[in-house]
Amino acid sequence: MSDSLFLRVSGVSKNVDGYMKLLDYGCVNPASGIAPTGTNDKGCQVGTEGGIDVMALRAALRFAPVGSPLEVNIVADVSKDNSEAVATKLLYANNPLVRSYVPGNPTAGIPFDSRFITASKSYTSYANYATGGNYTTVFGIPTQVAPGGFSASPTSSVKSWGIAGTIDYDLSDMLKLKSITGYRKADGTSAIDVDGSPLAILLQQFNYSHEQFTQELRLSANFNDAVDLTVGGFYYKATDLLSGRSAIPTLLFDFLVDDVVKNRSASAFAHAEFHVTDAFNVIAGLRYTDDKKTYNYSRRNIDGSLPSGAFFTPNFLLAGLDGLSGTFKGDRLDYRLGVNYRWNDQLMTYAQVSTGFKGGGINPRPSAPDQVQTFGPEKLTTYEAGFKADLMGRMLRLNGAVFLNDYKDMQLVRYQCPESVVFSCSVPSNAGDARVLGWELEASLRPTDGLSIDASAGYLDFDYKKITNPATLVTKNMIAPFISKWQLSAGIQYEADLAGSGTLTPRIDWSWRSNYFYNAINNAFNQINPPHLVNARLTYQGPDKDWSLSLGVTNLLDSYYYAGKAENVGSFGVVSGVVGRPREWMITAKKSF
Repeated sequence: MSDSLFLRVSGVSKNVDGYMKLLDYGCVNPASGIAPTGTNDKGCQVGTEGGIDVMALRAALRFAPVGSPLEVNIVADVSKDNSEAVATKLLYANNPLVRSYVPGNPTAGIPFDSRFITASKSYTSYANYATGGNYTTVFGIPTQVAPGGFSASPTSSVKSWGIAGTIDYDLSDMLKLKSITGYRKADGTSAIDVDGSPLAILLQQFNYSHEQFTQELRLSANFNDAVDLTVGGFYYKATDLLSGRSAIPTLLFDFLVDDVVKNRSASAFAHAEFHVTDAFNVIAGLRYTDDKKTYNYSRRNIDGSLPSGAFFTPNFLLAGLDGLSGTFKGDRLDYRLGVNYRWNDQLMTYAQVSTGFKGGGINPRPSAPDQVQTFGPEKLTTYEAGFKADLMGRMLRLNGAVFLNDYKDMQLVRYQCPESVVFSCSVPSNAGDARVLGWELEASLRPTDGLSIDASAGYLDFDYKKITNPATLVTKNMIAPFISKWQLSAGIQYEADLAGSGTLTPRIDWSWRSNYFYNAINNAFNQINPPHLVNARLTYQGPDKDWSLSLGVTNLLDSYYYAGKAENVGSFGVVSGVVGRPREWMITAKKSF
């Protein structure tokens, strides 16, 4: 815009059809005794899950006067995500206490069982995101839930915007000041239909609101190119609002949530690099963090009244939660110490030890006052050594590392609370101590002009060393969620020059990981066996490289797989799986101005 003012604007729009078809059980099975909800132009299909509808806009303004020690960068963005709920399929159903609604005869209805599981490896579900139409037996007492109850929308939408400003000022040739200020606000909604059927076991729809402010200040100094030093501080403040409705007929729950969460984190840090020689460097750092989190609970009946404490009245187990508050406070000092040595222009090696933590907090989803529990931080000490190499005249780049992660008080979520008045729960807890030994290797090969090949391999060996909280039901022979022993990937592409008419680049990527567990309590219900995933793309780029057009195919082999499995057999008799996306094609256009 001038010699000192620059503007960059970018935008994106992404639209993908939903691939999980939601079917009307009564329409598909007219003789079942469950009435259809109605007809439409799609026959028995009443909706979809897995659709994506995202739009975003970003603007960046840079003010850098020529010859001035000042530079200011301001970035603002806004996004709108009207996507559907994730594609979820019922995999296991066995809860005879839940039956379809039969007027005047609650024990005559259809039980919740495998009849509500759609065909294997099909992208179909009977989820209706509604609670009306079944009865449940609680402690041996039949409880009717008449048709026409609570319904939710199968969506997962978010609207957000944010602005950030960075100010750089050179106080002198050796001293620089940086300020980073940010603000962000987001609002969204999401729904969960756990049973995936026309009956009702657990249905939730939540509205979220998040607002945060951050400020970071850094002062950096260079002392005769021998020492680089940075000191600074960071401040984070956020308010979250969680509202909505949750219906769990098997627990006599149907209540409104309106929780307020306050988070504050402040830290101070120092980082130094000592250039002992041109080839040898020593790195050291310290960071002190002070956290405070407060969770204020609100639980009301759907008419706005307080839950009653009378036995067997709706929501009686929630009595006493409304107005309750939980607070976590904690501080932590972490460090980093490392060395690196450049042997020549082709090889650098390094080693380091560092600590870190995942903050503690309060259980956000108590089903009774005795489940308002705090949990402590998860602490980590990691030891790592590795190398970075450019070989064969920079034709081959090779990076490798070996590491040992030592965890203390690992955080896990438990779904059963035998010590509580409500057995079913979702409580974050500190389970115990663990170690992870692993290595990683990355390679990038450029054998000829235009041709590039890249590959990576990773290995993890997880081992619980001590279980400090037996209430989590975790045992030493289990492994933490999402830990795959092996992770492999590879890709190849060739950029063909079309003799001055642009370039054409085909690319293919492959990835695979070994099986892992989705829950802290490992069993066959929540084990994931990932497939070999192959993606392909063909890109044409114009001769001036200012525009491109790509045709892509994801999951080229059309593998049917689960990205996650929510197992809750003990409490609800349900297992559901998040179904991975099938083979899909897309067109991507990009233009630079």
